[in-house]
Amino acid sequence: MAEEERGSPPAAFTLSSPADAATGATTTPTLTWTGSLYATDYRVQIDTVNAFTSPVVNAVVPAPTMTYTVPASTLTSTLYFWRVIAENAYGQAVAGPRSFTP
Repeated sequence: MAEEERGSPPAAFTLSSPADAATGATTTPTLTWTGSLYATDYRVQIDTVNAFTSPVVNAVVPAPTMTYTVPASTLTSTLYFWRVIAENAYGQAVAGPRSFTP
């Protein structure tokens, strides 16, 4: 039986860009990450606190897409934290958080 048939959660993956603690980023950055084996979708979260209690972005991107462009008028010039959660029916894998300032 193939691994995914037994119900494997998503594998570990990494965030690519923007780099951690990036400054001077655009207010509509394109966030990128590497793929997570077995992921069916990715939840992209951006918040002003690294606990992600009230994300200003909480978007779901279907796999195999590994990018998300923040819509205009969503971010201002303040410090943001971002993370991506790979998801499937059997669990999650989290990459991040990282921070950036537009």
